Amino acid sequence: MLAGTTPILVHNTGGGEKSCELPQSKAGTATVHLDAGTRPKHASISVTYGDRTLHTEQWGYIGDLAHAREYVGPPSRIVLKVTFDLPDAQAAMLYQMRTEGESFGPYDYDTRSCATYCADVLRKGGVDIPEGLETDDLNTLFIKLHG
Repeated sequence: MLAGTTPILVHNTGGGEKSCELPQSKAGTATVHLDAGTRPKHASISVTYGDRTLHTEQWGYIGDLAHAREYVGPPSRIVLKVTFDLPDAQAAMLYQMRTEGESFGPYDYDTRSCATYCADVLRKGGVDIPEGLETDDLNTLFIKLHG
């Protein structure tokens, strides 16, 4: 809608349209996608809260900065998916949105990797993942939790 030549946003609340309200519960799920078919191997995370799912990843290489972004894919054909119940999926998704485009400093395979980013998102959602685990330990944990 225009006011003169200026575009304005009009919020219409009538007419049986879908509500914009947040879900009453903060609970949801997260899925860690462990992609063994890419070189190098990669992990990303999708969080579902209410009727929305956001799939993000941390990206970077040795000698480069690590940063968060929406997942760009494509996945390989060898992906192990580990799903977690999140007591606070809202907080996890807000963390994903707030950190999109943010630099986490220098990429480090052991301490600042795609797997450590997934663990950060899970912690924000209320999953008890010990701090200080390095990438290989996190990947082992994720695989164990997959069963």
